[in-house]
Amino acid sequence: MLFFFTSVADFLGMAVSLWLATYLLARGFPSRVTRRAVVVLLALAGFFLSGYLNLHHPIPASTAWRAVFLTIAFLAWYDMTYRLLPATTQNKGRWVARSLYVCSLIAVALLLSQQRIFVNPGNPLLATQVNIGPGYLAYGLFLVALAAATIYNFRLGPRSGPQHRYFLAATIVAAGAAILTYGAAALPMLPPLPRLPRDALLFLAVSLLGYSVARHQALVERRTTLQDLPVSGLAILCLSGVYAFAAWQGGFAADVVAFITVLAILTHSTYDLVRQMLDRFLHRRESALRRQLRELSRNVGGNSALPNDLQQALTTLGHTLRASGGFMAVRQDERFDVTASLNSLTAGSPLEAGDVTCEDVCQPRGALAERVAWLAPAFVGADQVGVIGLGPRIGGGKYSEAELDLLAEMADWMGRLVHSHTQQRDSRERLSQLASEVQSRELGLQAGAEDLLRALENSPDREFIRLVEEGLRNLSDYAALGQSPLAAQLTAPGATHIERGKALRQILIQTIETLRPTGQRPTGILPREWYSHAILYDAYVEDAPNREIMARLYISEGTFNRVRRKALRAAARSLWEMKTDPHLTASVVN
Repeated sequence: MLFFFTSVADFLGMAVSLWLATYLLARGFPSRVTRRAVVVLLALAGFFLSGYLNLHHPIPASTAWRAVFLTIAFLAWYDMTYRLLPATTQNKGRWVARSLYVCSLIAVALLLSQQRIFVNPGNPLLATQVNIGPGYLAYGLFLVALAAATIYNFRLGPRSGPQHRYFLAATIVAAGAAILTYGAAALPMLPPLPRLPRDALLFLAVSLLGYSVARHQALVERRTTLQDLPVSGLAILCLSGVYAFAAWQGGFAADVVAFITVLAILTHSTYDLVRQMLDRFLHRRESALRRQLRELSRNVGGNSALPNDLQQALTTLGHTLRASGGFMAVRQDERFDVTASLNSLTAGSPLEAGDVTCEDVCQPRGALAERVAWLAPAFVGADQVGVIGLGPRIGGGKYSEAELDLLAEMADWMGRLVHSHTQQRDSRERLSQLASEVQSRELGLQAGAEDLLRALENSPDREFIRLVEEGLRNLSDYAALGQSPLAAQLTAPGATHIERGKALRQILIQTIETLRPTGQRPTGILPREWYSHAILYDAYVEDAPNREIMARLYISEGTFNRVRRKALRAAARSLWEMKTDPHLTASVVN
């Protein structure tokens, strides 16, 4: 029975440590806390794997390697708490950190060279005994100093937040397990202790550490959501368990089962890591596209002509979305003329209005469908002034919803740019004899372009948009609103969470009202400019079903979802500006 529980504790400790290391690496690699937590978990995964293999195939020399793994894990653990300290405190304790780094190198060299420190008990279920001597005393003092310094860092660092409590608990459990086990091993009057209590405590410390770092990423750094941890863990660990069970049923040896489990965790986690890296890469490409739009906006009214601006934007868009080609066409009376082209229609080619006129991002009809995958209309008010045609994706495949949203955002920018150039052209024609007034007009257009730039740069991140959407869904639940992180970010007033929830509800409703066009809401079929306000108001304030809202507006489900996302981003942007200026929040609540 002791053999079974020890084997299960080591196997689960190895699997959970390895999964947590890869999970945290995928979700928060840029974070300095996460990088050190990954080192801790990888070292403990090596410790548990060595213990599991030694249990089934005893190797006396493996004891030193397990001690090395623990040394690396505890040093990275200390470094993690040290990096969480304020900069001034880090500078004061830098000599302590450097001393521990040097001592850890000496300890590792001592463990690998002095095999006589450990005494093989003969039974792999028992903890290894030690020979009292200079080597063990030096190693033991190093462990005690490392544990004391790690715990002392909690007195110097921040002490707020539940993630801090879990982190402190994990540190105390891990330090206690190692120090008590190695301390008891040095007492000759005591019989050798079983490994199970130490391994079980270290497994508990691993779980608490992974959970505390995940909470730090979710609640402090906003790199992921807390619900993502159990879902991802359940998926990968269950799949790995299926592999392990199949290998065990197939009669494979215990060491082969362990390596199959390690391989399963690494392969599934690597896929998740690559997906996260590609998602970050896409965000960087979106940022590059917005920077390009900023430069083009600054050139409005300058020497560059509209075709040149559109051509630069189209080239950047095609590169960002990996499109095989595309075009931008501007309306000329009853037709559209291709103004910019990228491996697509010839510049200057006319297009029939009926082939490219649409209300939202859509797939083309007729002969145009053979060369273009998606069309995105550009509007100025209720009039369509242009259209963007996007060719199929290079290498095949479909465009994601996020990429189509980026295409729609580009179409909105195109509408503003065409409108700006039209206004500028008309101004120059009317005021050709008044150069000073023309110059004033150009400065006004440039100021408008800068406003557009600031709007793009101050756009809220995806996590903030998710919090706004979650707040709208809980609009009638004061308790949920008061406990939402959105209430804290917007500094909603109130002595209790119920009062903060009521204040946040008022802020959200007022934000929806900012999307309302002037005048009374028309009866019958609503004009296009009412869509954003009607969808948010009907869905969240009146709690009307989506199907009913689509029927009221006479729009498809795809258009409904796209307009809803656009309206959510507009509401989130308004709240984001309110977040940066607490006086706006106070004025809304009052």
